[in-house]
Parts: sequence; structure tokens; C-alpha cells
Amino acid sequence: MRAWGLTGVLVLLVVVNWADKAVFGLVAQPLAKEFGLTSAQIGLVGSAFFLAFTVGGFFAGVLHKWMSLRWLLVLLSLGWAASMIPLVVVAGFGMLLFTRMMLGFFEGPAGALVHTGVYSWHPAEKRGLPGAFLASGASIAKIAIAPLMALAVASWGWRATFVILAGVGVVWCVLWLFTWKEGPYMQRPVRESERETTTATDSVVVAKVPLTKIFFTPTFLGALAAVFTMYALITVVLTWL
Repeated sequence: MRAWGLTGVLVLLVVVNWADKAVFGLVAQPLAKEFGLTSAQIGLVGSAFFLAFTVGGFFAGVLHKWMSLRWLLVLLSLGWAASMIPLVVVAGFGMLLFTRMMLGFFEGPAGALVHTGVYSWHPAEKRGLPGAFLASGASIAKIAIAPLMALAVASWGWRATFVILAGVGVVWCVLWLFTWKEGPYMQRPVRESERETTTATDSVVVAKVPLTKIFFTPTFLGALAAVFTMYALITVVLTWL
């Protein structure tokens, strides 16, 4: 039961992640009206977010070597929350562009890291269902949370909505710190000095695989093409629709 409980906590993080993404599409028109933004500027902000998101994604592995997953996800979630507040205080196109890029950079590593956390509690042959639950977080945010955010924008304005999202991120951090424990299937790379001395431990030990070998596998290339198409559509939807 603990495995599924912690899976649920990480699904909640995915929901928060996608809610932070989706809010821009909901407030784009109020922001454009208040700040006098053009369609080109709105499009630039949307594109800049996903550019920073892409760059940030490359830091997932590096950051996980430096920090435990517990504190790394706290750092990212607080980064999302912090990116919501400056625009509330100092409004304008420059601040909007900066804060959305900041949000994108902090959200970039999250996808890989939440899978790392969930998979640490599920054996390889049983990871399909928890992986599907993680994927459902995006749909939950768009189907269930987006209408609530739209209602908040209509009732209290976009500033209050940004503050609420920041608060939700902080609340998730508290929940995470009180519940998270590394699972028995957490993987770590084998150092050269450990190859002959490593025995069975609490964590699963895996050998390092060169990135070039991964990048040119048919599985990776096929997934890359699928994700490229998916995010091309998501960029348009979350910015304009």
C-alpha cells in the first residue's frame, strides 16, 4: 500500500506541474488586455517557456547525482511556486517572460524525476500501471483543475490564481517531506571501484550505459518523435486555447 500511496503523492505533483503550465493559456487574454501585449508577445512567452523547459530537462540526471530525490523535488516545487509570485508584485511583459522561463527551467527535470521516484517502489515488470497513472496527471490537470483555475480567474483575478498555485506547490512540499521514503528498487550507477566488490544491497545496482548508445536506439528515436509531436500540439493548446 505504501508504494501506491507514494505513487499518488507523485501523481499530485504531476497535476500541480501541468496546472502551472496550463494557467498561462487561461490568463493570456487578461494579461494581454492589462499589459497591452500583442499576439506576437504572447506567442514569444509561450515559446520561451518550452525552450527553458527543454534546457532544464537536461539537468535531471546531473541534479540527481548531487541531491537526494527528496530534496530535489522540494527544490523544484518551490521553484515553481517562486516563479508565480514576482509577476503578482511587478507586472509587465519583461517580468512575465522571465517568470515563465524560470517556471519552464524548474519544470524541465520533473518528468524524469517523478518516474524515478515512482519506479523505485515498483519492479520493472509492473511499472506500466504506475507509469500510466503519472501520465494521467496531465489529463487530470486539464480536465478537473483547469475549470477550477478558470473559475478562480473569473472570480478573483489572475493574480489570486497565481498565488493559489504557489500555495499549492508549498503544501505539496510539506506532504512530500512527511511521506517520502526511497523505494527498494531505486537504481544507482556502478562506479568502477565497485564493480567487483558490489553485492546485493537495499538498492538495485545497474551498470552505466553510454548516452550515445541510448540516443541511437530505435526505442529512444521513436519516443523522441512521439514526444516532439505531442509537445508541438501542447505548446499551441496551452498558449492559445
